[in-house]
Amino acid sequence: MLAPRTVPAVAHAASRPRMLPPATAAFTDREEVLAWLGALLDEEGLAPGAPTIAVLTGPGGMGKTATAVRGAIELLDRFPDGALFADLEGASAGTALPPSDVLVHRRSSAVSVRTRTDGPTCRVPRPCWNTTSAAP
Repeated sequence: MLAPRTVPAVAHAASRPRMLPPATAAFTDREEVLAWLGALLDEEGLAPGAPTIAVLTGPGGMGKTATAVRGAIELLDRFPDGALFADLEGASAGTALPPSDVLVHRRSSAVSVRTRTDGPTCRVPRPCWNTTSAAP
């Protein structure tokens, strides 16, 4: 006779998106920001399932993306469904991609690696790294 057993919602070895770029080797002076990011997830009084949004601001080259990537890597175990990354190419107003364009493209490409096509009307984000990997 078979006994009842609990079945996880997602298979143990199921593929989950892991689209974070590699972390920078030299990373300093951002421990306070990383602690703040972690504390946001632990904040009391949040509605269950409510999204948490963090905004990092500052001039180009200050390390906002490096900090966000490092924080995402450190907090990856808190997001068992995976992690996505999109480079909005915001170094200048002329190259910046609207977030809505990235979301529409990401949805239509179903989390696959994309190649960049240059041209005046084509606004496709650069390829992402490690599009999928098996769960640890």
